[in-house]
Amino acid sequence: MKITPLTFILFTISNLVLGQTLPGFKISPYSNEQQMVIENKNQNTRILINAPLGITKKSKVLIVFYALPNGNAIEHTFGKRINNNEDWHYNLQHIGAQTRFLRKNANGPKLVTVYLETREKSWPAWKANSACLYRTC
Repeated sequence: MKITPLTFILFTISNLVLGQTLPGFKISPYSNEQQMVIENKNQNTRILINAPLGITKKSKVLIVFYALPNGNAIEHTFGKRINNNEDWHYNLQHIGAQTRFLRKNANGPKLVTVYLETREKSWPAWKANSACLYRTC
């Protein structure tokens, strides 16, 4: 297949600006997003970082840390359209949809949302169970 200079330029621009992923991130199944999951088994925490595509070194970025409400998993807080037989928790927060709305309608820095979850699904329980991680017991 012969690649024309125009094709090469368009391909390069789309990868550098529109489709560039940050190191360690994977393209999300949702529109124009990338994600990274970090699990720390020792501290019983899981983090999902959701960022828009196209972040460059010159981009202004706003990072929002979202500690999940008690009883919710990252997937519940992120939200999705649910079917009749699915867990009702998916229909509570919809932070993913709210983030996409802000990215589309607000003219500001690139919005990155960081979801923070504990295995206990409760920050007070996590703190009580993790006290020995931060001081001598």
